[in-house]
Amino acid sequence: MEPAKVLIPLRPIYRRKGIAFHQGLATAIRPEGTAEQTSPSVDFTYTDDEHRGQTANLTYEYLINATGPQLNFAPVGCGPSRCFANARSRPSRRPPCTR
Repeated sequence: MEPAKVLIPLRPIYRRKGIAFHQGLATAIRPEGTAEQTSPSVDFTYTDDEHRGQTANLTYEYLINATGPQLNFAPVGCGPSRCFANARSRPSRRPPCTR
């Protein structure tokens, strides 16, 4: 399966709602703040193409830390040359397996 078939660009959706969206890997979450900065904050490394590898610190009112799945778009053993039938599926509904 191609990534374009399942990936949804979230940045435009959040922008329309006035929500700041930062795609990154959180390295530290400080809900109580620090001695120097009493507001809650998060340290993170950007993972989007535009800012990949850059680090940042943001204060926040609300933080959404969404882990999401690790998608595998080309699993070994799946494809036109091999198939695996679900044992629970009814034989009449099972697609033919071509080897």
